[in-house]
Amino acid sequence: MDAFYALAEPRRRRIIELLVNNGQMPAGGIYKKLDITAQAQRAGWCAAWDDAGMESAG
Repeated sequence: MDAFYALAEPRRRRIIELLVNNGQMPAGGIYKKLDITAQAQRAGWCAAWDDAGMESAG
């Protein structure tokens, strides 16, 4: 999987936008802004980033 694939999902792009605009954010702050659960985030989005060789803190 490459970085383009990892960023193809709209919520993943929104996470990047949040981090660019706000700097570092705790995972809980990201979850609240996107109205998602931590479990859902860890299950899919961090895994996709890790597979693409992008770093995740989840």
